[in-house]
Amino acid sequence: AEILLQSIDIKVKNKLLTSKSNISINGIIEGVHYSIKRYVDDYFLFYNDTEILNIVFNLFTEELSNYRLY
Repeated sequence: AEILLQSIDIKVKNKLLTSKSNISINGIIEGVHYSIKRYVDDYFLFYNDTEILNIVFNLFTEELSNYRLY
């Protein structure tokens, strides 16, 4: 499970970096626009803007659902 979740974490972070949202020209950067922590299978998302929350949350939800994790 840890290997699978690490892979999902990396995929999502890379997609956020290359996204062309109106938040930032270079994408959404972890540690700048948001912070996400994972303990085993629990995710903790910290943000200052609800638009960031929606983008990050939806991307994680989408990627997790590819593996039938909800």
